[in-house]
Amino acid sequence: MFTRSHACVSQDAAVTLVESYIAADGAKSYQAHDALIVAIGDHSRLDHVRLVEDGREAVNISSAVSRWARTAHLNALA
Repeated sequence: MFTRSHACVSQDAAVTLVESYIAADGAKSYQAHDALIVAIGDHSRLDHVRLVEDGREAVNISSAVSRWARTAHLNALA
């Protein structure tokens, strides 16, 4: 599985982004690749929460690319 998400947080905005990945019942071995691309504007805040419940034999490769304005704020929680 290959997922790509892109988010733009405009100027003076506050956003909470919640992602959740839950393995299907009985899932065995699999590999997931996901990426998040984010741009955060001036005086803006992004709280990014990631909830992952992969299978025991799963491999999950995640990456994030972010571009921040000088006064932007990012909280990333996994």
